[in-house]
Amino acid sequence: MAMPREQKKGWVQAHKQNKLLINNQYNNVDVVLLGDQITEEWNGRWYGKPEQEMQKVKTWFDEKFSTTGGGDVNGVALGIAGDSVSRRLCNGKTKMSYPMTYLTYLLI
Repeated sequence: MAMPREQKKGWVQAHKQNKLLINNQYNNVDVVLLGDQITEEWNGRWYGKPEQEMQKVKTWFDEKFSTTGGGDVNGVALGIAGDSVSRRLCNGKTKMSYPMTYLTYLLI
Protein backbone atom coordinates (compact mmCIF):
# COMPACT_ATOMS: atom_id res chain seq x y z
CA MET A 1 0.00 0.00 0.00
CA ALA A 2 1.27 3.45 -0.89
CA MET A 3 2.32 5.85 1.85
CA PRO A 4 0.16 9.00 2.17
CA ARG A 5 2.08 11.94 0.74
CA GLU A 6 1.89 13.85 4.04
CA GLN A 7 3.98 11.09 5.64
CA LYS A 8 6.77 11.28 3.07
CA LYS A 9 9.84 12.93 4.53
CA GLY A 10 9.96 16.56 3.47
CA TRP A 11 6.49 16.71 1.88
CA VAL A 12 4.94 18.96 4.54
CA GLN A 13 7.95 21.30 4.45
CA ALA A 14 7.74 21.51 0.65
CA HIS A 15 3.98 22.17 0.83
CA LYS A 16 4.52 25.01 3.32
CA GLN A 17 7.20 26.53 1.07
CA ASN A 18 4.82 26.41 -1.90
CA LYS A 19 2.18 28.20 0.17
CA LEU A 20 4.71 30.90 1.02
CA LEU A 21 5.65 31.27 -2.65
CA ILE A 22 2.06 31.82 -3.74
CA ASN A 23 1.28 34.12 -0.80
CA ASN A 24 4.35 36.26 -1.52
CA GLN A 25 3.58 36.49 -5.26
CA TYR A 26 -0.23 36.37 -5.18
CA ASN A 27 -0.89 39.62 -7.03
CA ASN A 28 2.11 39.35 -9.33
CA VAL A 29 1.68 35.93 -10.97
CA ASP A 30 0.99 35.46 -14.68
CA VAL A 31 1.75 31.73 -14.87
CA VAL A 32 1.37 28.98 -12.27
CA LEU A 33 3.25 25.78 -13.06
CA LEU A 34 2.13 22.71 -11.14
CA GLY A 35 3.98 19.43 -11.15
CA ASP A 36 6.12 17.01 -9.25
CA GLN A 37 9.91 16.74 -8.85
CA ILE A 38 10.86 18.57 -12.04
CA THR A 39 8.68 21.53 -11.10
CA GLU A 40 10.05 21.57 -7.55
CA GLU A 41 13.59 21.57 -8.96
CA TRP A 42 12.78 24.88 -10.72
CA ASN A 43 12.84 26.36 -7.18
CA GLY A 44 16.20 24.74 -6.49
CA ARG A 45 14.67 22.30 -3.98
CA TRP A 46 13.97 18.61 -3.47
CA TYR A 47 11.25 17.73 -0.93
CA GLY A 48 11.49 21.27 0.37
CA LYS A 49 15.22 21.15 0.93
CA PRO A 50 17.53 23.47 -1.06
CA GLU A 51 19.92 21.51 -3.26
CA GLN A 52 23.14 23.12 -4.51
CA GLU A 53 23.21 21.13 -7.77
CA MET A 54 19.78 22.52 -8.69
CA GLN A 55 20.80 26.19 -8.45
CA LYS A 56 21.52 26.36 -12.19
CA VAL A 57 17.98 25.14 -12.84
CA LYS A 58 16.59 27.77 -10.44
CA THR A 59 18.64 30.49 -12.15
CA TRP A 60 17.29 29.42 -15.54
CA PHE A 61 13.71 29.44 -14.23
CA ASP A 62 14.14 32.89 -12.68
CA GLU A 63 15.51 34.24 -15.98
CA LYS A 64 12.54 32.87 -17.95
CA PHE A 65 9.69 33.37 -15.44
CA SER A 66 10.55 36.61 -13.65
CA THR A 67 10.24 40.04 -15.19
CA THR A 68 12.96 41.29 -12.84
CA GLY A 69 15.19 38.43 -14.05
CA GLY A 70 14.62 39.21 -17.73
CA GLY A 71 11.55 37.09 -18.48
CA ASP A 72 8.34 38.24 -20.16
CA VAL A 73 6.06 36.88 -17.43
CA ASN A 74 6.08 36.29 -13.68
CA GLY A 75 5.66 32.64 -12.87
CA VAL A 76 5.57 30.50 -9.80
CA ALA A 77 6.52 26.82 -9.78
CA LEU A 78 4.50 24.80 -7.27
CA GLY A 79 5.86 21.29 -7.31
CA ILE A 80 6.70 18.60 -4.78
CA ALA A 81 8.79 15.56 -5.60
CA GLY A 82 6.65 12.44 -5.68
CA ASP A 83 3.36 14.36 -5.61
CA SER A 84 0.42 13.54 -7.84
CA VAL A 85 -0.84 16.80 -9.28
CA SER A 86 -3.24 15.22 -11.74
CA ARG A 87 -5.05 13.37 -8.96
CA ARG A 88 -5.60 16.56 -6.95
CA LEU A 89 -6.71 18.57 -9.98
CA CYS A 90 -9.04 15.88 -11.28
CA ASN A 91 -10.80 15.18 -7.99
CA GLY A 92 -11.31 18.84 -7.11
CA LYS A 93 -9.06 18.99 -4.04
CA THR A 94 -7.06 21.87 -5.47
CA LYS A 95 -8.92 25.16 -5.59
CA MET A 96 -7.44 27.56 -8.11
CA SER A 97 -8.48 31.12 -7.34
CA TYR A 98 -5.31 32.98 -8.20
CA PRO A 99 -5.33 36.09 -10.43
CA MET A 100 -3.23 34.51 -13.18
CA THR A 101 -3.23 34.38 -16.93
CA TYR A 102 -2.15 30.75 -17.44
CA LEU A 103 -2.02 27.51 -15.53
CA THR A 104 -0.02 24.55 -16.71
CA TYR A 105 1.18 21.33 -15.17
CA LEU A 106 3.87 18.91 -16.14
CA LEU A 107 3.82 15.19 -15.50
CA ILE A 108 6.30 12.81 -17.00
